[in-house]
Formats: sequence, C-alpha cells, structure tokens
Amino acid sequence: MSWKQSEMLMDTIKHYSKFPATGVSLRQMVQFGERPSTGTLFRASQFLSEELPIRLAHRVQELGDLPDGLNEMPSIKRVQEWYAQSFEEITTLPRPSLSQEVKERLLKPAKQNTRGSKILSQTTHNPSIKRGQCKSQQEPSNGNGSGN
Repeated sequence: MSWKQSEMLMDTIKHYSKFPATGVSLRQMVQFGERPSTGTLFRASQFLSEELPIRLAHRVQELGDLPDGLNEMPSIKRVQEWYAQSFEEITTLPRPSLSQEVKERLLKPAKQNTRGSKILSQTTHNPSIKRGQCKSQQEPSNGNGSGN
C-alpha cells in the first residue's frame, strides 16, 4: 500500500507548525502517571489530540528545512513522509468526546485523600540551587530544548 502526501496536507502541516508546542515537565508526567483517574485520562486524550499534530508538524518542517541538501536525502525524505502520514492519520481521527453528563461526573475534582495526595502546582525547592540563583528564561520556552 502506497501513501502519497498532497499539497493540501502540506499546507495544513505548515499551518500547524506555526503553533508552539506545549511544554510538559517531567514532574507533571510522573504525577500524572501515579494514579490517573478516568477524568484525568480523558483530559490527557484531549490534550494529546491537540498537541500531537503540532509536534508532528514541527518535525515535518524541521526535516524539510535541513541544510546542505540533507533534506533531499532519501532516508530523510522517508522519515519526513512517515511524520506527515502520522500527522494525517491523527488529524483524521475523531476528537475525544463524552456526553455532558458523563463529562461533568468525570471532570469533577476527586476527593483529596489527606495522606499521599499531591497537587501539581506544589513545588519543591532544589537544594543544589541557591535561592535567587536561577532566573526565569526571558523568552517563552516549551521545555523540550529545541525552541519549538
């Protein structure tokens, strides 16, 4: 089975690549994975349905923008097509949705157990960094190190 990218698909990818990727910290990933509720899993599916196309579009654009003819290498073209195909497949999937009644029930905050419950917004000071030593970045960053 052969897949072929269209001009319309590439225009859509170019559009999505203009959006910044949302940063997710390692702490958020760990806390999410500890004991996710059904509501949390649903919110994660919504987040991924929006975020994955943006990240895939960035990879397609980056591979196309490689310098010195690297973007013309058959292996690079193949990987770029895989990303483009994945982008197309993900964007054609229906978005996660629930009935309003189920959504309200699932998205209600769970009762907090006083023992062992953690809140994402809590922070723990890093003892190896002196207070005031580290400044926030001047430019917004998504946290993945590539600036996209």
